[in-house]
Amino acid sequence: MEVYRCPEFLIIHLKRFSHQRQSFFSSRKITDLIEFPIEGETLDLSSYVLQNKKGEKLQYDLYAVSNHFGSLNGGHYTAYC
Repeated sequence: MEVYRCPEFLIIHLKRFSHQRQSFFSSRKITDLIEFPIEGETLDLSSYVLQNKKGEKLQYDLYAVSNHFGSLNGGHYTAYC
């Protein structure tokens, strides 16, 4: 993946379910832990942007998270903002 420019607001959607094409019943929930600093640090994309001509810092603060609790058969989402 190549990043040419960064938007003012960055939204990242992480895949939370894995589905196999061979069978309907071979789906599973991905339970890997995702860590992101909440206080004092930001996500810095400066070194990943190809057209960062000004050498500016492209930093993002974390504002909100949507979590899924439950399984493939049921559950609910919560949001922290």
